[in-house]
Amino acid sequence: MPKALTPSELQEGRRDIAERLSQVSQTEAREFMLPVRAVAYFFPKLTEEEQRAPVWPGATLPNGQGHVAAFPPLDWQALRTWLETQGAGFKVEPNVEGDYPDAQVIFVRN
Repeated sequence: MPKALTPSELQEGRRDIAERLSQVSQTEAREFMLPVRAVAYFFPKLTEEEQRAPVWPGATLPNGQGHVAAFPPLDWQALRTWLETQGAGFKVEPNVEGDYPDAQVIFVRN
C-alpha cells in the first residue's frame, strides 16, 4: 500500500511537475512523459477519508524483478483541471504508453 502524503507533500510534488513541464516547454518537444506512479501520487483519486489514512489504497502491479509497485489511482480530471493553469501549455493524453508498471502519462503541447 502506498504511504499517504501530507497536503504540503502533494503541493511540492505538483510544483515539481509544473517546473518540469515549464522546462520542457522551452524546448521544441511536442510531448513529454512521466511515470504513472509519479503523477498518481500527486493527483490521487481518493475519498477524503482515504486521504486522511496513514496509507492509501493503491494499485499493485508486478515489475520485471518480481516485486510490486504500489501507487494510488490517478485522478485524470484533477490532473486535466490543474494543467489548465499550471501546465505550461501542455495537456494530458487520455491514455498511457507502455506496460505496467512502466506506464507513462503523456503530456502534449496544446
